[in-house]
Amino acid sequence: MSTINQALSQLAKAQDSAIEDIEQVTVTPIKSRPAWVWVLAGFCLSLALGGWAVSAQNKSTREDMTASYAQSSPVLEKEQESTVSPGPTQKSVVTTTAVYAPHTHAAQTSSETEELTIPPSSDPVTHKLVSDTHATPVITKTTTIEQSPQVTIEQVELTPEQLAQAAEARAQKSLDSNDFDGAVAGYAEALRYTPKDELLRQKLAALYYGKNDVRRAFDLLQTGIEMHHDGERLRIALSRMLIKEKQMRAALTPLSPVSEGASIEYLSLRAALAQKNQLNTMALESYQMLVAKDPNNARWWLGLAIQQERSAKLQDAKLSYQQALSKVGVSSRSMAFIQDRLNILAQSQGGASHAN
Repeated sequence: MSTINQALSQLAKAQDSAIEDIEQVTVTPIKSRPAWVWVLAGFCLSLALGGWAVSAQNKSTREDMTASYAQSSPVLEKEQESTVSPGPTQKSVVTTTAVYAPHTHAAQTSSETEELTIPPSSDPVTHKLVSDTHATPVITKTTTIEQSPQVTIEQVELTPEQLAQAAEARAQKSLDSNDFDGAVAGYAEALRYTPKDELLRQKLAALYYGKNDVRRAFDLLQTGIEMHHDGERLRIALSRMLIKEKQMRAALTPLSPVSEGASIEYLSLRAALAQKNQLNTMALESYQMLVAKDPNNARWWLGLAIQQERSAKLQDAKLSYQQALSKVGVSSRSMAFIQDRLNILAQSQGGASHAN
């Protein structure tokens, strides 16, 4: 332990002697630059930055005016390259300006971008500030033109008549394509929407009859007659269909009812069937109504004369035969028949006079 303590004492003495050997050095104070130098440097820097800001604002205003004018012009994009002769402390600067961006007919966007750089300065401090901070202001303008169209969906409820018309149109198209079953289905659908439509019912009955489904055609017409008792269309259609089936007596049944407003078509078919079935009263009634509606028709006067003669109204029959001869449209055969009947009536009247 004594040896260690002796070594430590010697080390401490050595450090004290080393400290005593250091001499004090007198340092001359460094002269600082005057304050006016720093003020002048700050003023110059502020002046340079202010000039750059004004220049950038003026160029931005000009570019905005150019972009507004170019919105109605064709697409034009121009790249300009300007090279500044580099000095010992300068670099080449390339400026790219997009004069106008294309716009489309739908949603379009026009934008323009200008990159501005501060020219290099001879002042190393200013040049270093520009180089380090990359002070390149960018001005961007975006304009949105035209909004997307809006689509409105509206639900419309069709009337039964409109639905029937659409179904009938499909049926007619099927007929044009020789699609018989499609036509039947179309007319049947149309008739479900408008069951009182006599024309639709008649067309569908004709299709059934064309398919030799006579029973269904008859039932369809009969149902329509029951729904519209005073209608003539379905009665005439059913009567003609029965005539084709050679059921003359049955063909007269749908035509039994008659009114003052009955049509000539209805009355003529009724009179002819009644005359053929020797139903003289019905035939006489029908021809009387026909000559009242159409007095210039020779056929109606001839039919009336025949019925009057059958009813033993000889004088009336003679007058009706004469009326038939005086009308236009009498065939030669009918004229010969009328002359023969007039001669027979004259003989009959002469014999009756001699008998008296």
